[in-house]
Amino acid sequence: MLSAVSRSCLALSSQYLVDEQGNTVQELSKITTRATEFASQESMPAVLPPNSAYTYCTELSVDGAARVRFEKPVTVWVDNFLGFEVGEAVPVGYYDRDRGVWVPSENGIVVKLLDTDSDGVVDALDSTGDDQPDDLNTDGSFADEVTGLGDSSRYAPGATFWRTAVTHFTPWDCNWPFGPKEDAIPPNGKVPDVDTPINDENNGLCPINTDFNGSYIKKRGRIVHEDIPIPGTGMTLHYASNRVDGYQQVITVPVSGDTVPESLKSIIVEVKLAGRTLTQTLEALPNQQAQFVWDGLDYLGREVGTVDADVAVGFVYEAVYLTAGNFANAFAQAGSDVTGIRARQEVTSWQRFQLQVGTGQAGGNIAEGWTLFDHHALGIDAEYLYKGDGSILHNDTSRIITTIAGRGLSAYTGDNGPATEAGLYSPAGVAVDQAGNIFIADSSFHSIRKVNTDGIITKVAGNPNNASLFVDSGYNGDNILATEATPHKPKAVAVDQAGNIFIADTDNNRIRKIDTAGIITTVAGNGDNGYNSDNILA
Repeated sequence: MLSAVSRSCLALSSQYLVDEQGNTVQELSKITTRATEFASQESMPAVLPPNSAYTYCTELSVDGAARVRFEKPVTVWVDNFLGFEVGEAVPVGYYDRDRGVWVPSENGIVVKLLDTDSDGVVDALDSTGDDQPDDLNTDGSFADEVTGLGDSSRYAPGATFWRTAVTHFTPWDCNWPFGPKEDAIPPNGKVPDVDTPINDENNGLCPINTDFNGSYIKKRGRIVHEDIPIPGTGMTLHYASNRVDGYQQVITVPVSGDTVPESLKSIIVEVKLAGRTLTQTLEALPNQQAQFVWDGLDYLGREVGTVDADVAVGFVYEAVYLTAGNFANAFAQAGSDVTGIRARQEVTSWQRFQLQVGTGQAGGNIAEGWTLFDHHALGIDAEYLYKGDGSILHNDTSRIITTIAGRGLSAYTGDNGPATEAGLYSPAGVAVDQAGNIFIADSSFHSIRKVNTDGIITKVAGNPNNASLFVDSGYNGDNILATEATPHKPKAVAVDQAGNIFIADTDNNRIRKIDTAGIITTVAGNGDNGYNSDNILA
C-alpha cells in the first residue's frame, strides 16, 4: 500500500508497462507511484462531459512509464470529504490521453470503515448504510475488502470513503452529475417586446401637432411621422424619425414573474443581433425587466435596418450534486435525486425567444428621413420591404415548409404522376442536379426515384417487383438498365456535373453508378461486408 495524497491511497498488484495499443511491453518489478490532484476545473486534463460536475480528479502515474496496467484491479480510497451517503454509487471515469476522450468505468461505492472486534483497527466495511460488514467480492471474508487500511491514524473506524477500482494509471475522475436545487424553476418572465407601433380602434394614431394634422406617433412606436402633400402631383412626402441617423430602438425583456425561487442566484439576459451580443445581469428579484438600446448597427458598425434578434433569459443557480443515475457506468450520465450537497459550479436554466427588431432604414430617397409615400425600397437581403409610408413588410416565404414528394403513405405508388401523390417509405438521401431535378433514395422500397422540375416522379433505379415492404431485395448484377437492377436499402444519392448518379447501395455493400444512358455499374465494393485492403482497385 502506498500513500498518494491526503485523500487517496493505493493497494497495488503486479504491474506491466504497455504501449499505445495496450500490448504488454514488460513486467515492472518495482515502481514509484504518484498521485496528483487536479485542484480546479481549469487544471483538468480536458473539458468534462456536459452531465459531469467537477468533483475530484487525480493523476495516477508511475515514474518513467507513460502507460501502466495491473494484473488485478487496484483499489483507490478517496476521503468522503463531501459527505455523500454510505451505499451511494460513485461515478468513475478516466481520461484516455491517446484518444483524447473521457471513458466511463465501473462505478465505485461510498463505504464506511468498521472495527468489528473493537481493537481500534479497521477490519471490515459497510457498503449499504446499515453499519454491518459487507463481503463485496463474495469470497467469505470481510477483512480482504479493507486490505492495507491498518493505519488507524489515517483510516479510523467510522470514517467514510469512496472506494473505486482501477486497472491502469491515468487521470481518474470521481465526478457526480449535477443540477439546481429542488425549488429551481425555469425563467418565468414574459415575452420580450420592442417599441413597435400597434393599432386600435383609432388606428393607433396619436396626433402631436394640432396645427398640422399630418404629424403623428403610433402608440408605443416612439416614431414621429409626418405627411406633406405635394400640390398638383397627387403624391405625398412622408417623414419617419426611425429613418434618421442616430435613431435607437429599445428592446424590453421581462425576465422574472411575481415570484422567484429562494435558491435563485442571479438573472442573465442576452440579446444577440447583427453579430453583436448585448448582456445584462440582474438581481434575483421578482418582476425584473431588462432594457437594451440598439443603434441599428452591426458588429462592423454598418446600418442594417431590421434584423432577427435572439433573446435568452437565464436563471442562475448554485449547482448541487445529484445521485448517480441507474447505470453500471454512471460517469457522464444523467443524475437522479438531488443530494443537497453544493457543487463547485453554477447551473443556468435558459428560456429563449426570437423577435424582429428594426430601426427602419437610415436615410431616405429624397432627404434624411424623407421618402415619397409610394416609393418603396427592398432591403439588401430581400427579406424586408421598406415602404415609403414608413411601414416595413417582412418576407416570410423563406420560412414556409412544403412537401415536394410523398403523401405519408408507405405503399409504392405514384410513378409518372405528381410526386406529392406518390408513396415513399423511409427516404434516406436527397440530391439535386444542375437542372433542378431531385433524386431520392427511397430506402425501404429499394429504389432511386427522380422528381423533375415539373413535379413528376419516376423511378431511375430499382426493380418494380421488389418495391414492397415485404420483399428483401438483393444484388442481381451490373451492366444492366438501372430500372432492372435490385439495390438493397440505398441510403444516399449524389449527382455529378455530367449527370451521372451515384448511390450508396447500403445492404449490397457497394457504391454504384448510373450513367446518363441509365446503365448501372459498381464503382466500389464487391458485396463482401469485411474490410480486406487499401491501395487496390475499388
